[in-house]
Amino acid sequence: MSHTLICKTCGEEKPLDAFYRQRTILGRHRSCVECVKARVRKYRAENIERVRDYDRQRGQLPERKAANRIRAKGRNDASRKHWAERNKERRTAHITVNNALKKGRLVRPKTCERCGQEKRLHGHHEDYSKPMVVNWLCHDCHGERHREINAERREALKMAAE
Repeated sequence: MSHTLICKTCGEEKPLDAFYRQRTILGRHRSCVECVKARVRKYRAENIERVRDYDRQRGQLPERKAANRIRAKGRNDASRKHWAERNKERRTAHITVNNALKKGRLVRPKTCERCGQEKRLHGHHEDYSKPMVVNWLCHDCHGERHREINAERREALKMAAE
């Protein structure tokens, strides 16, 4: 005999596995998984800055940092190999730059191209089909450049949707 519950949000009768487990008399959440997810998506969309601030603060908690260190140690060759298979052009560009640096055909400058500070520099490709065309950016400027790229992509998607 299969048990069912009626979702308090949508009013539909659904099987028990369509509801999150919860420590209550029924042992299940009163709203179905679909309705809970819809409510969470709506809240996040309406309060995005508050949610982002919360996520940033939560990420700085000592137990979160410790868990991230443990998770980072768990990354293995299989996950790197999987990334390389999905990003062949990027991986080829990275290898090309590293080989050119080792052989002296490419020289890593001492200062960031954006801010001019002497820091450890990252090679940034605007176009992976041109692997030897590299912008040398510090960690902060490299992250800023990727945020700009992502904002441009979001804007392009928004314009295409309209």
